Amino acid sequence: MLGKGITLVGSVTGQIGHARNFTFNGPTVDAIENTDADTVGYHRTFEAGLINSEGVTFEMVYQATYAWSIIQAAKDRVTEHWKVTFSDGAVRWFWGFITRCGLTGPYDQLVTYDLEIKITGEIKSSSSSSSSSSSSSSS
Repeated sequence: MLGKGITLVGSVTGQIGHARNFTFNGPTVDAIENTDADTVGYHRTFEAGLINSEGVTFEMVYQATYAWSIIQAAKDRVTEHWKVTFSDGAVRWFWGFITRCGLTGPYDQLVTYDLEIKITGEIKSSSSSSSSSSSSSSS
């Protein structure tokens, strides 16, 4: 089961805990208008622009120490290197900063802590078979 046992660790914040749910929102590509006045049929034309890695949202199992670390990182506006490790050993890592955090109360008697990280560059990943060699050479 891929969703079980997902952990999140920041280079400054440290381990944040275990994720119940997550969503990687992106990447998206900006559309740049390049229409000329003599365009056939008067239709706007576009070309691909820069890639925006968007962000990632997590629903974390609440633990007071981890929640305090998240609040501090958000207040300090720290951009750090984040590492998401999946239960099958696959890893995704990226640079980013926390843009939102808060508590969500109880679902199945389990309080969760929600956070959103704005990704500031490329999302890199490794499969479970190459995660140990890829993560040590890329970090």
